[in-house]
Amino acid sequence: MITIRRTSMSVATLVLAGGLCAVLAAQQQQPGQQQPGQQQPSPGQTQQQESIARGELLSVNVDAKTLSVRTAEKTEMQFTYDDRTQVTGAKEAAGLASMKGSQVTVHFTRSGQSNLASKIEVTRKSE
Repeated sequence: MITIRRTSMSVATLVLAGGLCAVLAAQQQQPGQQQPGQQQPSPGQTQQQESIARGELLSVNVDAKTLSVRTAEKTEMQFTYDDRTQVTGAKEAAGLASMKGSQVTVHFTRSGQSNLASKIEVTRKSE
């Protein structure tokens, strides 16, 4: 009688422990839930992956804050920039207008229908 009771209690304990493990595992796998030590994005902010494009600087429109780049695949890409965009190899983003034909590397994120440049690296064309 005591052996049956101990066996029943052992089985019940294992079932309960297994159920708790399954619940904890399911909570950890839920998408969009913040993990400990992970910073929560502010409202309206989405996590966007940064991409990189390399190619020849075709044109710069200082008034519209846009630039065009022809990539190695011979496609033309348009980018927007703002006051937070870091520029290396030129004094500032507006200085890019005089650097047509230079090689550029643009770090950008997709924002709606446009590509927002976070960093523009310019290598002067060799003459």
